[in-house]
Amino acid sequence: PERVVLELHPKLGCRVSDGRGARWLLRDGRVQAGTQLPAPPWLPELDVLIAPDTAGLTRLLGELGIDVATNELGRCGNQDCFVLGGRSGAAQLWIDKDSFEVVELRLSDGRRIEFAEPRAWSGARFPGEIRIHDEWGKIATLSVEAAGPATDLRAEDFSRRWVDVAPTAPAP
Repeated sequence: PERVVLELHPKLGCRVSDGRGARWLLRDGRVQAGTQLPAPPWLPELDVLIAPDTAGLTRLLGELGIDVATNELGRCGNQDCFVLGGRSGAAQLWIDKDSFEVVELRLSDGRRIEFAEPRAWSGARFPGEIRIHDEWGKIATLSVEAAGPATDLRAEDFSRRWVDVAPTAPAP
């Protein structure tokens, strides 16, 4: 799709809608529901950007198969990164050593999600671009056009009902 809307909540997860009328709910590193399953490989795992606290992040990393007891240093571009899960781990989280911002997430299914340097958006910091790769190459690049706090999202907005009432895709 040409347009994708990502809505994130630190406790409720992420909801994604595309310009074709499809919707997905993601929570704790998994697709909870969707109008199309299995979910497309271009859906980024974003919970690592919004984990509400240490316990939530530790739980999420465990769900993703990242060994939080293993931490190494590695180069990511021009900077040094902490590599949670270790550089040889099946799943890894790369974090900039100085800013502590997430740089890359490597999943055990072979996908890599790269987060471009975060930009300031309405008082929040969020990557300006998200690149998703699989073991064969780039799947998608999501260019962020706008980001900011959503004040009107509630628990029911992250429910199966939201997925089920997805608008129908526009006629070709």
